[in-house]
Amino acid sequence: MKRTLSCLLLLSLLFSGCSVRPTDVSVTDTEPPVLTDTAAIPVTTDTLTDSAPSTDSVTAPVTKAITESLPTVQTLPPDPVSDENAPRTPIQISVSFDIAPNRYEYAACEVSITDPTGTHKAHADPDSQIKVRGHSTSSGDKIPYNIKLSEKTELLSLGKSKKWNLLANLYDRTQLRNMLALEFARAIGLETTSKSTFAELTVNGEYRGLYQICEPIDVGATALDLDTENGDFLLELEPYVGYENYYCLTTPRLGFFLGCNEPEMPDGNAWNRLVSFMTHAEDALLSGDWERVLEYFDIDSFARCYIVQELFKNVDYAVSSTRFYIKDGLLYEGPVWDFDLSSGNCSRANYPDYNNIYTTGKSYHGLHCAALYNQYLFHYPQFTALVSELYEEHRPVIVNLYRENKHGISRMDALLSQYGDALARNAAMWPTDVTYSHLEHKPADGTYDGEIACLRDWLEQRDLWLYDYYCGEH
Repeated sequence: MKRTLSCLLLLSLLFSGCSVRPTDVSVTDTEPPVLTDTAAIPVTTDTLTDSAPSTDSVTAPVTKAITESLPTVQTLPPDPVSDENAPRTPIQISVSFDIAPNRYEYAACEVSITDPTGTHKAHADPDSQIKVRGHSTSSGDKIPYNIKLSEKTELLSLGKSKKWNLLANLYDRTQLRNMLALEFARAIGLETTSKSTFAELTVNGEYRGLYQICEPIDVGATALDLDTENGDFLLELEPYVGYENYYCLTTPRLGFFLGCNEPEMPDGNAWNRLVSFMTHAEDALLSGDWERVLEYFDIDSFARCYIVQELFKNVDYAVSSTRFYIKDGLLYEGPVWDFDLSSGNCSRANYPDYNNIYTTGKSYHGLHCAALYNQYLFHYPQFTALVSELYEEHRPVIVNLYRENKHGISRMDALLSQYGDALARNAAMWPTDVTYSHLEHKPADGTYDGEIACLRDWLEQRDLWLYDYYCGEH
C-alpha cells in the first residue's frame, strides 16, 4: 500500500505545476489510522433504526472526479456604485422590542432596514422576531442577533430568507476578518458561501455599532439547494451533546460527532440512509483506493474549503462552525463560517499550539486545518496535488487580500475606503485598546490602525508560508 501511494506521489509530481508535499500533513503527533482495504468490512447495523433516532444514546465527540478544467479565478464583485471604493454609509438597521431577547427563544420585535445609497429598497416588518445568537460571542456587551422576519424576503441582494444573522464581530477589533474570509471563499469558487454586507445597528433607539448582516447557512433557493426529503443532508460538527442540534450522529468509522441541521428531525428511513452513507463513505476514505474516494467525496469542495480555512487559520475549524452536506450521493465540505477568531486573533495562553509558543512563536507558521476528513484525504497525493494547484491558481486573489495587484486595490484597503467612517464610529463605541474576551489576542498597540497593520502583516506572512509549503521548491 505504501509503495502504491509513493508511486502515485511521484506521478503527481511530474504533472503538477508546483511541487507537492508528501503525506506529512498532521495536526497532532499521532499518525492517523493506516489506510486499509475495508471492502470486507460489513456495514454496521447497530445504529440503523425503524424510527427517528433517539438522543439518549448519543455520545460525544465525535465531481466524482477531478476534471482537467478547474474553475477560473473569480474576481470579487464590486458594489453597484459608480466608484466601487468610494466612501459610503452602510445599511441602516433599526430594531425595537419590549421584552429583551435571549439565546433560547425568539421575542417579538419591529425591524426597519434602509439603504442610504438608494441601491436597495427599504424594508419594514412590524411582526418580526429576534433572539441572541452565538455561544461565546453571546456573552459580549455588543450582542449578536438572529432576526426572523414574518415572511421570506429578498434583502439587499443577499438572498431570500426569513432568518437573518447580525454578526457583532466584537472579538475582532478590525471588524474585517469575517467579511474578508467569506468574500474570499466566494471568489475562489465556493458559491454556497453566505453573502453579507456591513450594517449599522440601532436597538430601541440606541446606536450599537457596525454589524455584518448575512443570510444564515440554510437550505433554500438562494442558499443550499438540497433535497432533504430524498436523501440530502446539511450537517454540522458538534463539540458536545446539546451544543446546537437535537439529532446527532457519531460517524460509524471515524467517530466524528455530526448534528443534523437539515432535516432537523429526520425520520427512521432518512436516519438509516445517513448512517449507511457515512459508513460507506468513511470505508472508502480508509481504503487507499482513490477511485472509491471519488465515489463519495466531492474533492473539489474539500480542497477549496481547506484553502480558505488554512489561509485564515481558523481557530474554530474542527471544533465547531464546521459544516458538511450530502447532495446527490456525494459528501461536500462547507459552507465555511465564523472567522472572527482567525488570522492570528487568538490568545496565546488559550491557544499555545496555534501560536507555536513552544517552537517558532509565530502564529502564521504551521498547519491547523488538516483535520477531520482532510487528515485522511492528505494521505492521497492526488488531493495534495489539487490543493497545490488551486493555491497556485488563486494566488493573485490571495495576495489581493492584503496588497494591491492586478485585481486592483487590496480588499482590506477597499473595505477601509468604503466603510472607514462607520468603522471609526464603531471603534469609538467599542475601543480597540480593550480585550473583550479571554479568547482573543491582546491589543496590538491600542489603536485601530495598529490592529489593521497587524492583520495585514499576518495575512502576508501566512500566505508566504503556505505558498512555500504547498508550491515551493523542496
